[in-house]
Amino acid sequence: LESHCERGAPGASVSGYEQLRLPAAKSLQVYCMYGVSDDIASTEYGFHFGVRGDLSDSTAVFKLDHDANDEAQNLRNGIRLGPGDGTVPLPSLAYPCWRWRQPLKSASRKGEKGQAAMGPRLENPASAQVRIREYRSARSSGHPLTKLDRDNHPADEDLLTLVRGGAFASTHVEIMGHRELLYDTLLIVTASKNERQEDQTSGQKRTCSQKPVLDDEIVSGAFELFEDAE
Repeated sequence: LESHCERGAPGASVSGYEQLRLPAAKSLQVYCMYGVSDDIASTEYGFHFGVRGDLSDSTAVFKLDHDANDEAQNLRNGIRLGPGDGTVPLPSLAYPCWRWRQPLKSASRKGEKGQAAMGPRLENPASAQVRIREYRSARSSGHPLTKLDRDNHPADEDLLTLVRGGAFASTHVEIMGHRELLYDTLLIVTASKNERQEDQTSGQKRTCSQKPVLDDEIVSGAFELFEDAE
């Protein structure tokens, strides 16, 4: 990745590393908030192509094979379906957030007992704090909003929320009205600016990064797949 970033992708003005890179600011906090469908075959995940022509010359053409079907692999009319938010596949939603959190093992720096020391990844140079919140199309039993609703006896959903899939719709666009996401967003933007952590590395007291308001809420299995791939 580092070598690729130094050279840059052929014909591209911005490499993949630069697109993913966070600002070098320790006070930065990142909250990844996205929906995850309960249907594991809800989103276009891949495509099955057939070859027309001769691969040995330039006459070969790749076309979507609409006759390819395999229910065991969720392949329908040449389109492979998988988990996601109905529009974006789960790996595309989750991978940048997961990668920002991973430390980079450096072979050139040795820690205790000769083991490789851990440093920030190229995409997160200041080791900014990253929190990941995944939302399903249903009320979460452990969310604070659940208790508030129970105590306040909320009214039934009106026509506007029902038209877009309900108050807990987590699909690609409808998630903008997901009640738990809205609640969490308000918590983030209204957090007290006085609740700061002290920097213990310097002789003077000074404010540094604010403690994250929310913890992780990961309901998918995408991160185990990323760890296996690494």
